This record gives sequence, structure tokens and C-alpha cells, in this order.
Amino acid sequence: MLGLAPSPSLLRRLVEIEADASRKPDPMFRLGLLAVGVVEHAGWLAKHLRLSGDEKADLLSIAAGSDGPGAYNSTEARAAIYREGSRAFVLRALSAAARAEASEATRIIALVRDVADWKPPGLPISGRDLIALGHAPGPAMGEVLRAVELSWIASDFAASREQLLRDVPRPTGAT
Repeated sequence: MLGLAPSPSLLRRLVEIEADASRKPDPMFRLGLLAVGVVEHAGWLAKHLRLSGDEKADLLSIAAGSDGPGAYNSTEARAAIYREGSRAFVLRALSAAARAEASEATRIIALVRDVADWKPPGLPISGRDLIALGHAPGPAMGEVLRAVELSWIASDFAASREQLLRDVPRPTGAT
């Protein structure tokens, strides 16, 4: 399909990956891994099979796995889950594992297992907190909030609300 040669060894490999990762067989994962070689194929396949938006997103995540797992340690994996969602990260990572050499596949599967039950927390501060510190609503405040969020992600979600508020730059002229 889509110019990819049938690959019984890839099918065997993905069944092993699912088992090693303690995952139930996932038809979308199997379809994506066997039929989608690059991101452009995901859109074509989703359109022609009339897949839902979620199914198309799954195919895109699987296709992204051809570029690697998207994370190389637990901190990066949690950041990826926060940004993309758990399913997207897992599909990308397992897709990368299916295409990787055995030792790299083992490492990726261990990483997936390590973060499998992690639930992304909500950012401990909001725009209301920035307004209370004297920031005016608008694009500039959004940039400040985004910078705080990036700092919080970089802390592996460990920075407390108090730490984040203490580090928020105060607007010029605010007391």
C-alpha cells in the first residue's frame, strides 16, 4: 500500500513490540506501521479510508516514529506527553522501536513503560495570576505565561506554584 513493500518481518516485529510493551493488539498501530512510511502517507490513507480525526492523528504519530521516538529519557518523554498526549507519544515511540535495532528498541520500550502511567499535571499558574502581578491581558501576557510554562516543563514539572510566581518577570511600572 502507498508504495511500501509488504513486510512480514515488520509485522512480526510489531507484534513483538506490542507484547514487550504489555499492550493489547492495536489495529490502528498495525495499519499505520505497515501502510504509512512518511507523514504525507498518513493524510492520504486517512482521506481514502475515511478515518476519523483521531485515527488520522494516530497515523501521523506512527509516521513520526520514522524520525525517532521523540524522547530519549523520562524527562523528555513526560514533556512529550504533556505537549502531544500519552497516546501520540506511545504510538510514535513504539513505531520508532519497531524500526530500530534490538538494543535501541529495548531502550525505547523501557522508556514507554517508565512513563506509561504518568498523567500530565495542569500548569500551576494561570493568566489570572499574571493579572494579579500587574500584567495586562493580551499577547504579551500570553508570551510571559508561555515562558513560565516552558520553565516549568524544563523543571520536569517539579517547580511549585510559589517558585513559578516568584520567577515571573514583573511588568514595567508594576509594584
